[in-house]
Amino acid sequence: MPAPKAFVLRKPSIIFTPDAAPATPIDLSCFFRAAGFSSDVDDVDTSTFCAPTASEPGKETRKFETTAVWSFGTDGLVTVLWPHSLKSGSIAYIPDSAAAVSVDNPEFTFTTTIPPIVPHPKTDQGDVATEDLEFGVNSDITMDTTGGVTRTATESDTSDKGKAA
Repeated sequence: MPAPKAFVLRKPSIIFTPDAAPATPIDLSCFFRAAGFSSDVDDVDTSTFCAPTASEPGKETRKFETTAVWSFGTDGLVTVLWPHSLKSGSIAYIPDSAAAVSVDNPEFTFTTTIPPIVPHPKTDQGDVATEDLEFGVNSDITMDTTGGVTRTATESDTSDKGKAA
């Protein structure tokens, strides 16, 4: 079996489309320096006298985590995202926008709510203002490839292999 192709984040595309009119897509790609999905599963205590350390997996929380570089001005992050703060829409994320969507470069789509946007994150003098923005995933994450395969993360198996997120 040949070695799997390594994932390298090259020129990602992050497009937010608001639910509210006008539902004009907004390219957020140039505002971020890091992006990716994370998942956390709560551990539910099901212990009893007979099984004092018992637990079961609980609710899964998925996030799309980014590191934003803060900017002002007409096309700055604050100007672009501020009007959409705490509003819902969808994000389409492609790890390498310079390459065709494929099995090796899928497009992920999910619904989210824009996190609260502050006018200026805490920054040391002389440093670039950055902030970690977490976009909650409010739907299944769809993974689309040009091979005609679209599936949601909940349709994938329980192992890490092949999961969309």
